[in-house]
Amino acid sequence: MSYGFASNLHEALPNKSFIGFTGTPSPYTALVAFTDVVKDAKDGQEYTEAKMNGFPEAATGDRFEGDEYRFLIVASKFQTGTEEKDE
Repeated sequence: MSYGFASNLHEALPNKSFIGFTGTPSPYTALVAFTDVVKDAKDGQEYTEAKMNGFPEAATGDRFEGDEYRFLIVASKFQTGTEEKDE
């Protein structure tokens, strides 16, 4: 039996794919994108996209365009595809 956020995320989203991280430091920050609320079964704490990213959900797409972010972890959100802005 395992505990922690990763375990809770697997329990909350059992049919989704997940990426494993090695713990190697990175200069980049990951963003998350998902709909609804994920509730931690152990302590009842609720996680939202805005709470985990630290800014409003509507800003996720624009923030991902910035230099700080290189990883977008998505669960049932941007499933229809997006187009990159031409520069």
